[in-house]
Amino acid sequence: MKSAGLFKKAIALTMSTSMLLGSGGYTKAFAGTSENAKSVENTTVAIEADTYESGTNTVTTSVPAGTRTYFSAQFLDFDMNKINAETLKMVAAALKRDGNERRFNNGGNKDTKYLRMNYPALMFHEASNVGHNEYGDVKVKADDYEVNNRGAFCSWYNRSNCGNINWIKNGELDPTSYQGLVSNTLVDDLPLFNAYVANPFDASLTADGRDFYQNVQVQFEANENGYYVLDSDKYDYIYKKSTNSVDINGTGYRTFFPLDGHHHYSMNLGVDFTMNEDGTYNGKNCEFNFSGDDDVWVFIDGKLAIDLGGVHSKCAAKIDFHDKKVTYECKRFVPGGSTGSTGRYIGNDEEAVSFENLGLDVCDNGTHRLQVFYLERGGSASNCKITFNMPTINENEDIKGDYTLTKKTVGDAAVEGAGFTIYDKDDQQIGNEIFSDKDGKVTFKDLATGIYTIKETTVPEGYIGNGKTYTLIASGNANKILNFALKDQDGNYITDNVIYNNKESDTIVTIDKQSKLDNWTNRTYNVSLSANAQQETSEIIASGEPADVVLVLDASNSMKFASGLTPCTYKNSKGLDTNKEYYFVTEDTKATVYNAFYNNGRWMYVASDRTGNDKYEKAEVLGINEAYRYGVKQYTYSYKEYDQSHEIRQFYQWDGKIRRIDQVKDSAIKFVEQLASISEESRVGLVWFNSNAGTLLDGQMVQLNAEGLRKVENEILNLDRILSGGTNQKSGMDEALKLVESIKQKAAVQNEEDDKAVVVEEEKDTTLEDTTTSDDTNTLENTTVEADTATSEDTEAAVNDAEDAEFPENVQKAEDSDTESVDDATDDTENVAADESTEQEEVAETPDATEENKKDEDIADDTDKAANDTDKIADTNENADDKIAENALDDDRNTCVVLLTDGCPTVSGVSEMNAESGSATILRNMDKVTLVTVGIDIDNGYMTEAAELLEETASVGKDGSKLTFNDKSENLDAVFVEIAKVIYSTDEKVTYKYGNVIDYIDPRFEVIDTAGGELGKDDKGVYIKWDNQLLQNWNKVIKIRAIDSYVGGNNIDTNGAGSGVTVEDNFYEFNRPKVNVRINITTGETEDTIFLGQNLNRYFTKEQQDKIFALNEQGRPADGRDYSDVDLSFSLLDENGNVIEQFNHVGLDAIYKYIQGRSPETETVYQIKVSATPKVADDSEEAKNAAESMKNADGVRYTASMKNAGNVGTTSMDVSGKYTIHIIDGTLTISKTFDKEFLRNLPYSEEEKQLIEAEQTAVFTVNRYAEDSSVDDIKNGSVTPIESFKVSITGNNSQTVVNMRAGMYQIVEDEGWSWKYKLNGYAEEIITENNKNNFNKNDFNADDGIFYLGKNRDGVHREETFATAKVDVTNQMKTGKKWFADTTNVLNVFKNDATIQSANSENRSVVVSGNNVDAQAEITTEEKLNTESKIRQMQVTTRRMGSRVVIIQMEIDNKR
Repeated sequence: MKSAGLFKKAIALTMSTSMLLGSGGYTKAFAGTSENAKSVENTTVAIEADTYESGTNTVTTSVPAGTRTYFSAQFLDFDMNKINAETLKMVAAALKRDGNERRFNNGGNKDTKYLRMNYPALMFHEASNVGHNEYGDVKVKADDYEVNNRGAFCSWYNRSNCGNINWIKNGELDPTSYQGLVSNTLVDDLPLFNAYVANPFDASLTADGRDFYQNVQVQFEANENGYYVLDSDKYDYIYKKSTNSVDINGTGYRTFFPLDGHHHYSMNLGVDFTMNEDGTYNGKNCEFNFSGDDDVWVFIDGKLAIDLGGVHSKCAAKIDFHDKKVTYECKRFVPGGSTGSTGRYIGNDEEAVSFENLGLDVCDNGTHRLQVFYLERGGSASNCKITFNMPTINENEDIKGDYTLTKKTVGDAAVEGAGFTIYDKDDQQIGNEIFSDKDGKVTFKDLATGIYTIKETTVPEGYIGNGKTYTLIASGNANKILNFALKDQDGNYITDNVIYNNKESDTIVTIDKQSKLDNWTNRTYNVSLSANAQQETSEIIASGEPADVVLVLDASNSMKFASGLTPCTYKNSKGLDTNKEYYFVTEDTKATVYNAFYNNGRWMYVASDRTGNDKYEKAEVLGINEAYRYGVKQYTYSYKEYDQSHEIRQFYQWDGKIRRIDQVKDSAIKFVEQLASISEESRVGLVWFNSNAGTLLDGQMVQLNAEGLRKVENEILNLDRILSGGTNQKSGMDEALKLVESIKQKAAVQNEEDDKAVVVEEEKDTTLEDTTTSDDTNTLENTTVEADTATSEDTEAAVNDAEDAEFPENVQKAEDSDTESVDDATDDTENVAADESTEQEEVAETPDATEENKKDEDIADDTDKAANDTDKIADTNENADDKIAENALDDDRNTCVVLLTDGCPTVSGVSEMNAESGSATILRNMDKVTLVTVGIDIDNGYMTEAAELLEETASVGKDGSKLTFNDKSENLDAVFVEIAKVIYSTDEKVTYKYGNVIDYIDPRFEVIDTAGGELGKDDKGVYIKWDNQLLQNWNKVIKIRAIDSYVGGNNIDTNGAGSGVTVEDNFYEFNRPKVNVRINITTGETEDTIFLGQNLNRYFTKEQQDKIFALNEQGRPADGRDYSDVDLSFSLLDENGNVIEQFNHVGLDAIYKYIQGRSPETETVYQIKVSATPKVADDSEEAKNAAESMKNADGVRYTASMKNAGNVGTTSMDVSGKYTIHIIDGTLTISKTFDKEFLRNLPYSEEEKQLIEAEQTAVFTVNRYAEDSSVDDIKNGSVTPIESFKVSITGNNSQTVVNMRAGMYQIVEDEGWSWKYKLNGYAEEIITENNKNNFNKNDFNADDGIFYLGKNRDGVHREETFATAKVDVTNQMKTGKKWFADTTNVLNVFKNDATIQSANSENRSVVVSGNNVDAQAEITTEEKLNTESKIRQMQVTTRRMGSRVVIIQMEIDNKR
């Protein structure tokens, strides 16, 4: 039994260790948290070969120049015609989808330019053969893309050197790449193309004509400058099936066709590397260089770095990590916002692209992945040269070196004797534990390139381990040194290679940091920092008051689950180790712990509570998927639940020692021992629950004396026997309520019995007073003595009778004052008996006293009876106390009910225990009853239901926080210490210490209120610090705001590494609370007015696009804002605001390209929706947890996509921009004037002259050409009209045509119609709006019948509009034809009953029937006009552009 005196010191120490635990919403920091506060530039020194310098992280090269190594890749080999057919199928489907197959087929006359402009596709071809395969009824062919036609500018990316032609006619094409064929980010580790193509890098496509070579090892050679080199100009390369490798095969043939000479293939080559902050390695700038053809795209961490698309001859580019830029050594064509012919050329070595514009963040001492996507589709030649000198992580490399870390205190003193163990990527220990020397140095020898795990496995005496796991990345190349990067488990890189330990201290430091939302719209947060540093003293003394504790213990099957699991790495080419057993936890509310093991040639899994034969009988087969990423084989595993397959994201290992129940038993026994050491009068009751519930200890509260303590411990040790079933916390709480209520009832009954005892005592006193006078004092004394000195046998009998007596079950122990009163009376009586024994004998021997004695005997009988009654009451109370002490509860005694569980409820209705009449609610409302809840292993982010239930169930502590503890089972000891603090009051004499507080602000935020702290900046960033602060309930609240340039996201840190409190050279790091930040993105609106029939390509320029949402040439947002925590996607909406399916969540360039290809006929609004989706999804557990922790008084759990409190459930922030198109059209007026000279000398009246004049009809053909057609090309007939229509005019008249489309026009009069007139000429007047005289005036007023109607003809002068054309046409009589003219004085005479019987439009004739008469001298004017009117009614003129015109010619017999 521990003495109470010893426990006074023991509990003080235990309470300090409890600061390991986070409770009540507070995280308790403890000695041992690494500061990593000092950032020293990681420097490396080159040393000579075959040398070693102790204590430095350097290694010699064991790879001399010329040594060869391998990097992994995947290859796809294609049949040219078959992959083209796959692509054409996609194009044909798109044409049908858009309803444009007729426009393309164009009545059998294919509009291939339209196809190339609006449906760009990547074609595979040989030098002079693109193939003629076609697809379906759309009849789209590979050669429709005219890859060998230099004039087919819309297919430049399919033609050698992408359309770039030297100024020398017919000269060689300059090497030129075509950019923009792929999006700037990878999707599922593959390029996303902006042109139609059956993805040539997707190994999952299974169409014919694709041969897949996976995990191919490609050979590189190390040169004397430390570069890895693949050079097809120097060597020939060939694929070897036996080794699945591409090897150097003799001197080069200046081609790179490694797959048996096949000409059409793709290669996806991956390189893992690390990069120092300054972009150097071994004193040299790190570079990646590529030179070759055809399409080549290089991505770093999934972001496009080098863009050498298109079929081209040798082009080169370089990534310079030191200067943080990409340069090109060939010409580049950058399309103007879409895949097409508009854009610009960038000259050789011009316009380097910065890492910032590319979105690359590489120089951070971290690990990165570079991928080369190489595509050979030109077929006639191939060359490839790749060189790089970054330090790589490559299992094929045979470079080894030593790594040294240093162990120090925060005060910079070396720590000797700290033991560290290193593990490989498969979590296999490498070598023995290494201990730090007197200088704190720990050196691991002979490490190859790779990724390792380091753990501190031995903490030297006097220090506290920090409990962290570290990752070591070793990288290098065929050079002088190996590069090492160390980072902690939070992902922070430790650039000085120092791991810090705190010293053991008698100072208890508790710190906390919380970030709470201030204003969601304004994106402001209140960050509270708190700290206490108190010196522990032996004067922290428990009160020693007895207490009652009811432990309500989870006895469900899950308590058998393994405890103390350690994460392990398994994703590699080998998969799980078949010699080991693993564990995984389901990512759901159950958080079931499964055991995975290898048995009979396959992986199995079973719930970890299964053992023995049951384990193998109940096991199921684990799903295994062999995936190839970057050409490397990797394994993923999955399990099934409710017929749904779930991928296992993390495996763990277990030492096989401790289960959850084992930890509960051990910690619970320690707890009751602590209770007993404080007061043996404390009592414990035990309740168990699973699907059912019950009590242990016979349903009694057992006092913690020696015997009771053993009894309680035995019951706890035997908890295994009742483990079964599910989890029903309510049933346990119901049983606990019954137990506590029974105690309360017994206390009430005992109070009634106490009152009865007092009444009996008063009656006894009255009897004595009535039978005793002042004269009978001696007799009374004698009588009392006799009564009180009964024989021992009588006394024993009385006791036995009392023990056998039955009392009400709920009887409470008598009051201490009453018991003491009875005991005092007994003691006094015994003293009287001892002093008066002789006197009693003398009285008995005197005969004269016989009558007196008889009287005295009567009195004595009465007295004895009263005394016996008193003794009986006293004895009864005493023995009743023995009988029911185990269930007695003093009014002043505290009762604590502790609910301990490891899971979510498996039955319904459990939450009812917190209803108004529920058992938990009743317990919380009882006087002197405290309800504490403990969650075991539920802090995994998935069991929020269990955590919320426990928080609701717990009582509220003195500080206003809920008395609930959620922690890992291995931390239960500390949890129970905290519970002891809740139960017992203490006297503490506390001394507080001074310390320094610093908080680094995450760069995504700015400080708007420092709370009196000093604002500064160092190499870690912006900070606020408070020096020499008395850390006694120290608290500050600073206010921060997300900077405008930060877009937003979920699960965002508010502070950086190095934030914390320093006390006496020990550093205690703040926790890093997460918040969700409202996404803030904007779009704009713009508009254009176009001419009818115009394409939007010349209007929807980069400038206009940027007004909606700006992208740079690399396809990244160009507004300079930080989009690092969101993914952007774009959708096109129809006029009703609904997403157009084929443009749902696509790249913006695809939408811009689509809009550029449109030719709207009416006013149109294009709506572009920009969706910003948080990379940490709104419905993820991380986002939910951040929302919960940061919520303020309004109680709303905000996630990044929510615009306001009413947007619950949104998964992206969507905003829409608009592009509005207004339409104008043209008007053409043709005026006709005939020469009437022949009428001047006729001897007729004006009315007769009018009748004599047979008005001529002139017919005009109006041809429309493309807007960019030249006048000369129109005149010489080298261009073909887009459309033609005819206009006829009779007499001196005019005809106006409206709704004219944009284009170059030519008016041609058909002189064959006017046999007696000749064309005199055209007079043009073009009425312009906003004419800037951009075009040659002769194009419009050259009197040649050629003019322009339209707007923005050159794509530059946007407002220049030519909307109205007037053309005057004059005719002069042909003098040589007068003999066959109506200038003769003979008039045609028609009878007024002549009728038109029929008309033939083909030969332009009519048949007129009626009664023809001979010529007469005169007919009435009315008859003439009537006949003339009928003929004129047959003339048809066009009312609109494009309509057919039929001119009907009258054939009438004339008689002179």
